[in-house]
Amino acid sequence: TIQNTAPINPALLTPETGLYGGDNNTIHINCSGSTDADNDVIYYNIEVLYDSLWHLLSYHDADGLYDWSISSLSSQSGVDLRCNASDLALTSDYYNPSGTLLIDNTPPVSSSNFTSDSWQSSIQTIELSCLDSSAGCDTILYCLDQSGACTPLTEYGAAVTIASDGTNYIRFYANDTLGNVESVHNQQVFIDTENPEIYMTRPENITYIYGENLPLNYTSTDTLSGLNTTWYILDSSDKVYIFGNISFNVTSNGVHWISVRANDSAGNVNDTQIVYFTVDTGAPAVVITSPVNANYSTSSLYLNTSVTDQNIDSCWYSLDNWQTNTTYDCASVLLSSSEGHNTV
Repeated sequence: TIQNTAPINPALLTPETGLYGGDNNTIHINCSGSTDADNDVIYYNIEVLYDSLWHLLSYHDADGLYDWSISSLSSQSGVDLRCNASDLALTSDYYNPSGTLLIDNTPPVSSSNFTSDSWQSSIQTIELSCLDSSAGCDTILYCLDQSGACTPLTEYGAAVTIASDGTNYIRFYANDTLGNVESVHNQQVFIDTENPEIYMTRPENITYIYGENLPLNYTSTDTLSGLNTTWYILDSSDKVYIFGNISFNVTSNGVHWISVRANDSAGNVNDTQIVYFTVDTGAPAVVITSPVNANYSTSSLYLNTSVTDQNIDSCWYSLDNWQTNTTYDCASVLLSSSEGHNTV
């Protein structure tokens, strides 16, 4: 009588537990410890449970050793190993230790606390952080430039200060303790600490004899974030927003002031430029106190006048119906009159 019995169950299957993935992407499996009463050659079959299904890794392997590459496997927990022994005729029951494996092929996720895509008017301090639910974060590497082309090589340890005006880039990425590496983040940080520049060319610091359609001419520039809004204030009145050269009106004579200001897209406001000017729309009042309408026995007569105006510039008189004008001090002057009828 020929008897054939199945091999006994394997006594060893390693690893029973562990975290794998990233650079540690090969699991060295060892199934052993079975014997056969018939002294038949023993072969081992190794299976693994992942993605909710059992998969055959090794079939009728003589030494029970298998190197399993997990580089293409999705991250997951509960990965289980089992094996049995065979003499090519009969097969033992499975040996399935209680532990399971954890596969982590997912890179960590790093992030920045700076979330604005708008222009900033001050130096920015940026904090970086990392999340990884399995292996855990290892390091964050970063670099700064103004071209977006630098290679992150500096290990992050404390908040990063960005102070340069213009378009700045902070480039960063993280790896975990298994060596999983995420793609590089390329974040822009726009900084503009300079005020816009405004130069007002009109009105000028002079006296205008009209109060309507006075010119307001100016030039304004901002080389970084760009101009946002421009406005003027006349004699402490409310802001009036403008979009280029305009004309404006004043309703009273006297000294006035006007200022033009602008802000840029970062919120910087230019230093105030103020121009003082005078409006005088009325003619001076002139009263001749002498001579009067009378006959005089001398040709040496003085022209005496009373001239009233807050902005008197000059005075002149004529004895020949404005064919000849003669300036004087607006108060008194000796006339060169002649015999006969004279008109001043």
